[in-house]
Amino acid sequence: MTVKPTYFKILLATLISVVMIPTAIVVATLALDSANESTGWLCYRLPVMFFWIFLTTGVISPFLGMGTLILLWTLQRHSASVEGQLKVTRALVFAALTATVAPAAWVFVFSEVFFVSGGSR
Repeated sequence: MTVKPTYFKILLATLISVVMIPTAIVVATLALDSANESTGWLCYRLPVMFFWIFLTTGVISPFLGMGTLILLWTLQRHSASVEGQLKVTRALVFAALTATVAPAAWVFVFSEVFFVSGGSR
């Protein structure tokens, strides 16, 4: 059984995006928070849509990471071959592990993102 590496590239891009999107929202939140300190009480707000994107990607991230690890284990168990398998497998394992543990970091900044998006009012 041969698996096309195109699917793995799409999966890798998805794993990277579920980590990078919340990271970008956290950076925007911290920038808005520092701007709000000098201008007053929540003068600049993060659009609420970004809060829901942050929350959704944070919830989906560990499921996607664990699903990827299970997929790789299943493919290895059934001796599926992938062109350039070592590089692709290493990148997928690293991205899946990062996506699985990343929500632990999002827990610490969740209240900040919630506040800057106007959730405390």
